[in-house]
Amino acid sequence: MLDEKTLIPDRKDSPLRPVYHASVPSGWGNDPNGLCFFRGAYHMFYQFNPYDTVWGPMHWGHMSSTDLVRWEDLPVALFPDRPFECGGGCFSGSALVRGGLLYVIYTGVGKDSSQQQCMAYSSDGISFVKYDEPVITSLMLPEGAPKDDFRDPKIFEREGTFYCLVGTRIGDKGNIALYRSGDLKSFSLVGMLFPGEGCPVPMEGICECPDIHFFEEGDLLIFSPQYTPAAGGRFQNPQSTVYMSGKIDLATGRFSIYRWDEVDLGSDFYAAQAMDLDSGRCVMIAWKEMWDRSMIASCGNWAGTYTLPRELSLQGGKLLQAPAGEVVGNFECVASFADTPLPRGETRLPGVAGNVIRLKAGIVPPERGICGAEFFSSSRGRVRISYDREKGLLTADRSRQGKAVEGSDADTYVRSAAAPLRDGMIKVDIFLDRGSMEIFVNGGERTLTMNVYPGDPASCGISFFSEGEGSSIAFLELYELRQS
Repeated sequence: MLDEKTLIPDRKDSPLRPVYHASVPSGWGNDPNGLCFFRGAYHMFYQFNPYDTVWGPMHWGHMSSTDLVRWEDLPVALFPDRPFECGGGCFSGSALVRGGLLYVIYTGVGKDSSQQQCMAYSSDGISFVKYDEPVITSLMLPEGAPKDDFRDPKIFEREGTFYCLVGTRIGDKGNIALYRSGDLKSFSLVGMLFPGEGCPVPMEGICECPDIHFFEEGDLLIFSPQYTPAAGGRFQNPQSTVYMSGKIDLATGRFSIYRWDEVDLGSDFYAAQAMDLDSGRCVMIAWKEMWDRSMIASCGNWAGTYTLPRELSLQGGKLLQAPAGEVVGNFECVASFADTPLPRGETRLPGVAGNVIRLKAGIVPPERGICGAEFFSSSRGRVRISYDREKGLLTADRSRQGKAVEGSDADTYVRSAAAPLRDGMIKVDIFLDRGSMEIFVNGGERTLTMNVYPGDPASCGISFFSEGEGSSIAFLELYELRQS
C-alpha cells in the first residue's frame, strides 16, 4: 500500500500543467500502460512514483476519461508488494478485456533485478487481484537473453489464442520474444521476432515497450529501442520510438519487415502504446517526455505528461497519425482566414493568439528563403516553426523559448522533418497546450512533439513571417477548447 506520510501533494495550479493533455497529479510518471476501453470509459495506467519527482519504485498510476480529453485521477492500481516485485516495482505492461474482466500483464522486478511477467485482473477496473506467481518466469527466457533486460509485455488475442510480446536483447542486439497461451495462465516461448542478426534498428539496449496491431494492409509493430545512436537527421533523441509495417508469423514468432521508420520526430516522445477499439480504430498515446533530460515542470511537484490520443492507419506500409476524433470534436473554430499574403518580415492576424488552442493552416512558401510562425511569443521568448521549400524541411525550434533544457543529447532544442509540399503548400495541424506543442504535418505523414518552457508561462503571442517573396496563408483556422 501507499505510505501516505511521504506522498507528494498534488499541484493542479502549476502554470505549465496542460489543460487537455493527460498529466500525472503529483510525483513522477513515465510509460503509459494498459490502454483500454472498459465499462464505459477509456483507461490509461502509467508508470508512477508517488514519492518523488524522479524515477523510483514503480507503481501503476491510473486515470480514466470518457472523451480522451478530460482525465480523472483514480486510485493507484498496482503496488510492488510481492517478492518478485520488490526490487524495482511493477514495470510497464498492457491490458486485455475478456469475459467482463480487465486483465493486465506487467513486469515484476525482484531484488536480484530479475524481470518476470506478472498478471492481475479486475471486475470494476479499479481494484485488482494479482496472480500468485509470474506467468512468464526468468526460467522461460529465450536463449542468450539476460534476466534483467526482459520486460514490457504486450498481450493480445488472435483466433482464440493469447499471445504476448516481451522486449529483450540477445547479446548486444535488441530483440522481441513472442509467447503463446491458451488460458492466460500457462505460457510457452514461440520464438524471436528478429532471428539471425537481430533487429535492424541500431541501438545499444533492448527493444522496450513492444506493441502490435493488425490492419487489412498488414501488421503494425511499434517499440522503443534503447540508446539509438544519431545518424544524420535520424534518432536525434537519446532514445527513440520506431514502427515497422510487415507481417508476424504467429507459428514461429518471426516478423517480416516491409518498412520501418521513427514514429515521431520531435524532442519529447517515447514508450508509445495503442488500444484497439470496437469501432475499428487504433488509438495511441505516448509519454510526452524524454529520458536523460531536465524536466522543468518538476518544480511544481509533478513530472510527466502524455501525448494527445492519435488514430493510427497504414497507407502503402507507411504510418499515418491523426488527432483522435474525440479530441477534434472538443474544439470549436473561433477565427478563419484564406488567401492572406505573407510579405517579407512579420505578420500578425487579428484574433490569432493563445496557448491552449488548435491551429490548422496551409502555407504557400516563398521560392527562396524560409517562412513560418512563432508561438508563445513574449519579451521573454518564443518558439519557431519554419519551412524551407528548397530543402523540403519543416523545423521546430525551441532554442529561444525562455527556459533552458539540459540533456545528454547534443541539441535538445531543434528537430526537423522532411515534408514535401501538398497542393503547393505545407499543411500543419498544431496543438498548443501551455507547455506542449504537437505538430501533425501533411495529414499526419509526419509528427513532431515537444514540450515547451516559455520564459513567461502565460505568453500567448502568435505571429507569422517570411524571408522571401510570394508567400501566403492559403487557409488558417483557429480553434479553442469547448467548455465542459
